[in-house]
Order: sequence, then C-alpha cells, then structure tokens
Amino acid sequence: MDAGNRWQELRKAERTLVFRVAALATSHPTMVPPFDIFKRQPGGSVRWLEVVADLEAAKLRVTELVVCVLGEYFIFSLASRRRLDVKRDDARDSSESVGTQF
Repeated sequence: MDAGNRWQELRKAERTLVFRVAALATSHPTMVPPFDIFKRQPGGSVRWLEVVADLEAAKLRVTELVVCVLGEYFIFSLASRRRLDVKRDDARDSSESVGTQF
C-alpha cells in the first residue's frame, strides 16, 4: 500500500471517529461531554488529533503536545460549542495557565 492510500484511509478514519463522537454526544445528553483536541495548520485549516473525557485531561494532553510539536492547539467542547485556545507560552508555563474557563 502506498503512502497516498494510507493517508486517505487515515483521513477517513478521523472523519468516522468525529461523526461517532458527535452522534454520541447528541444522543446521550446525560453523559459528560468529551473534549476534542485540534491543531491549527498552516493556511488556517485545523486537524483533529484526539478526544479526551474531561477538561483537565485535555489541558494536560495539550501541554504534552506543545512540548513535542510546536504549534497552536485548541480544545473544543461539542456540548457547549466553546473553544479554548492554547498557545505555546501558555502551555509552557504549566497546565494551570491553559485556560481556566470553558
């Protein structure tokens, strides 16, 4: 399998996972909503990275990501439709500084 086909399969898997998360969050309103982590790409697009069960875990994960791969990340709550932007300087200081309100 060449790299192009593998890339298309990964993109399809990402879209499928996003749709499943959206369906789960809207079909079970009593659940604690998950938080999605995204990375901003050059040119203004965004890339979905993963879903995390709670906000504190999401903040910690973004802190780990920023240390490994520089860039701008944000946490998104499907339930509240709110976004928490995380910049490199915020995450470098500590996970405490990665936003306090959601």
